[in-house]
Amino acid sequence: MSEAGGRRDQSTDPVPYEFSGDYLDKVDLEQAHGADSIPHDFGLDQLLFVTPDTLPFDLEPAAPVSALKESELSVTSAAIAHGNSIDFSKDAIVAQVSQCFSTVYQRYPLWHLDTLVGKIEREECATDNEFRSTCLSIYLLNESSLFRKNPHHGSTRLLRLTEELETTRAHSNSNHFADCPSTASVIVSLVLFIAHSVTDRHNLAFYYLNEAAGLLRLVDIDALDSLERALYRRLEAILFVTESASMPVYGKLRKNRMIPCPENLGALESSMRWYTEQHRPTCTLPAALSDIHLGSLDNKAVNLLHALVCLYNATTADEISKVSVPSPAVSEIIEQGVLGSTSLQAADVDITRQWQLCLRWRDVLSARKSKSCSRSTPGAAYTLQIMGLTVLQYSRALRPGECRLVGHGKLASLATAIHDISSNLGILASCSSVIGDLIRTVCETDYEGFFAPQLSLVQLCIETVPRQLTFGEQDVLVIDERQ
Repeated sequence: MSEAGGRRDQSTDPVPYEFSGDYLDKVDLEQAHGADSIPHDFGLDQLLFVTPDTLPFDLEPAAPVSALKESELSVTSAAIAHGNSIDFSKDAIVAQVSQCFSTVYQRYPLWHLDTLVGKIEREECATDNEFRSTCLSIYLLNESSLFRKNPHHGSTRLLRLTEELETTRAHSNSNHFADCPSTASVIVSLVLFIAHSVTDRHNLAFYYLNEAAGLLRLVDIDALDSLERALYRRLEAILFVTESASMPVYGKLRKNRMIPCPENLGALESSMRWYTEQHRPTCTLPAALSDIHLGSLDNKAVNLLHALVCLYNATTADEISKVSVPSPAVSEIIEQGVLGSTSLQAADVDITRQWQLCLRWRDVLSARKSKSCSRSTPGAAYTLQIMGLTVLQYSRALRPGECRLVGHGKLASLATAIHDISSNLGILASCSSVIGDLIRTVCETDYEGFFAPQLSLVQLCIETVPRQLTFGEQDVLVIDERQ
């Protein structure tokens, strides 16, 4: 069978397979055959990733989030002593920094380690309110990550740290933080957004996100040194990605983004770099930080952040399809089942890629005034199935709770979008199985029930449609940007 027509046995096909975004532009309308639906015995373990040098993997299903070890849950809270006091001793701060670089830095590369360690050694936390706020930001980001992965961890420490950070920043050394804004004050606002977002206080969260964007605009980039200038560019990218990922799921509908895409995307990646790949710290690191491969860690974070910016800035299916993660990151997912946050962020890039492709497809369909302009091809159901299966396989590779960090709202939105597209094209029967799997994946960790109303309606719709194993020439491929 031709590539345009789909593959029956992907696990033995020697030809490198390019995923759904590429497939959308390569369907051969003249040679496409009718039996292109994924066979009934097709399993997730047969699905190949984008990179040609990888092999299919077969991982055990992720354990439920409740299986998180108690030791893991308690690491981030170790710096919070009893009696509501917060431990700012050198050892406590170093432990928090180590936890941050091990678990969340790949998603939020916000702190230059050499600079951070120098200030810790000088014990500036006791004399500089801005650095004290920086330490609290790291504490709070760690705690927010734990709570997002497993809300059963409890919010007491999270709320205590949030209150302490807001209070500390309000009592700055001299001026109000907005009178003399800095990249550090922008980071504080961003972390407060994250903290309020994970506790579902979304209006307050978006208040802090807009505050972060406003403060960043007030920072004079020409007055910054090279390290701060690179951080400024990182903040531009992170704020843009954060709003782009959060608004469709948790925000109110509005026409325009509040936070613009960073300028000059071609030079963005290089302008965000701090280190060479072989970088070695210029200072002596505490033992807890000595095992960090800083150059590799930071450069991967920058690469993946740049990929996310390109994804959210893309306006056509072709632009979205061209964005991919580096091969080593995907290899880690396959060989090691997502080792650390490096592969977590790589999974985020590819999940976001499929999500954005599907949203774009739905937008194109909605913009059409009639179905008469659609071109007939049997590739639509196969493409939707591959989109869903790609996301499902990445989500299976993540550790317990990490799908919530990537954003299970993306999976909920993807399930709804696939339902809308397949219903519009009359191919819902071919896609009901993958939609159901996406819904189940979301519901497994949707402890707050935030997505239950939306997904219950979709579930009712697909339950009334008998599953179809093959489909015919009624299918319509719809991503034709020219119409």
